[in-house]
Amino acid sequence: MPRVLPTVDSPKRQPYSNGKKTEVLLWHQKNGQDVSSTSRYFNIARTTVSGWISKKDLVLSQANPSQQRSVPIKFDSIDQGLLHWFTQQRTLFPTFPIDQGVLLEKAKQIAQLHYPDDLPDVNLSWIGRFKQRHSICSKAFHGEAGAVQPDVVANWQDTQLKRILESYEPQDIFNVDELGLFWKLMPNKTLAFKHETCSGGKQSKERLTVLLGGSMSGEKLPLLTIGKSAKPRCFKNVRHLPVTYESNAKAWMTSILFEQYLRKLDVSMRGRGRKIALILDNCPAHPSIRTLSNIELFFLPPNTTSKTQPMDAGVIRNFKLHYKTQLCKARLASLDSNVPFKFTVLDALRAIKSAWDSVKSETIVHCFRHCGFVTNDTPELEVADDEEPFESFFERLRHAYPSVTSDVTSGDFLSVDDSLVTTEALSLADIAHSTVSVPSAVAEEPDSDDDDVDDVTPVPSVRSAFGFLSSLQRVADASATSPDQANLLHHHISALESIFADISASSARQSSIRDFFPRA
Repeated sequence: MPRVLPTVDSPKRQPYSNGKKTEVLLWHQKNGQDVSSTSRYFNIARTTVSGWISKKDLVLSQANPSQQRSVPIKFDSIDQGLLHWFTQQRTLFPTFPIDQGVLLEKAKQIAQLHYPDDLPDVNLSWIGRFKQRHSICSKAFHGEAGAVQPDVVANWQDTQLKRILESYEPQDIFNVDELGLFWKLMPNKTLAFKHETCSGGKQSKERLTVLLGGSMSGEKLPLLTIGKSAKPRCFKNVRHLPVTYESNAKAWMTSILFEQYLRKLDVSMRGRGRKIALILDNCPAHPSIRTLSNIELFFLPPNTTSKTQPMDAGVIRNFKLHYKTQLCKARLASLDSNVPFKFTVLDALRAIKSAWDSVKSETIVHCFRHCGFVTNDTPELEVADDEEPFESFFERLRHAYPSVTSDVTSGDFLSVDDSLVTTEALSLADIAHSTVSVPSAVAEEPDSDDDDVDDVTPVPSVRSAFGFLSSLQRVADASATSPDQANLLHHHISALESIFADISASSARQSSIRDFFPRA
């Protein structure tokens, strides 16, 4: 009689949520462990952990932490375009009903823009899955939700703001806002630009949009800068930009860029074990995202940002003051040395980073307090006046331009770009264009910011940098106006020498056994 072998049930595959995958990846990254150690710590198969690590960026960018599998979306570009349009409409017209029929019609219009020759079958079933993917449900409207009462600021402070202050610590309460910046505008053009809203046209080529964010305790969020050109010539040979840089045709903030920023911030806060409140204004570029695990969004009432938004209460102005001080200094340096003035987008990004570093934490805390973000522990702070250096450099620069009339004041120069448009409702064509990759031929086309740069300046070798630093030290020794200034210059030059020494050591090629034998 043949022997009957007992049947053994094959182990059932264990599904893991994106939240669990993220937890494993963040632990693995934080502790610097190898795959085997991470596998043993979480009791998860080594091959499974290895697969998650190989797809780290995809896992960390998942919208829904509770979702278990990443199923490819049919007609992804239509999905993203329709979601962009939906969030924009809900922001601009919160009381206007959007049913499945409206979504289907807009999906077909977007499909026509993406696939004019081979129209895909977008039907109500696809719309149903779209709503499920993005947690969109039908709700009834009650009363006049769009009406704004005169005491809306007081209502906000007594209800929503009070809840935020009770639920979060000051260090976990943040505000973000965008600003427009004429990044290389000189005083002699101030009057011409003063009333230009710059929603498009030639002037837009000399503008950037910058996202600033800070907390009630003075902590600063990473910067995001948006320009017009995807790959300016000045970015060539640059490995690491000073700040995160994105681009689109009008240098505006869009809901897609803002969501990308929020998701990166959410992953960062998750890795640090923090949950924060993020306060922002209600504009088309700020979608309401409900799948963030460590960020809770709070939207300010319409038309109240001057009274309720800390970034608008002085932080943005202080940032511009530091930025334009650096712009004036750069122009004066070119005049003093009698060399052509070249200021590229890369120079602007460096100045933006330096200006944000120069904004004091006390200034941010003061602006939060001014907007009603006050607890029993909120300190009274004296904020230093940063206007004097800016005034001094502006006056020197104004006299250097004979064409600048006395009508142009430092206040005009500082506020000339206050009215720049940073975001606007997009058409379906704009949305369709923003949800596809820019062709490489277009992406590499240089923008007008480098029209005065004929060729990319060759990069000197790391070894030659030591010669430059030696010359710089001799200039510092001969030019310092006080012992403190001489010590400060020596400190910075020594720090640069140490950094370049590390770079030189790390770039040196390690010899192999083949180097000791002549080649045939």
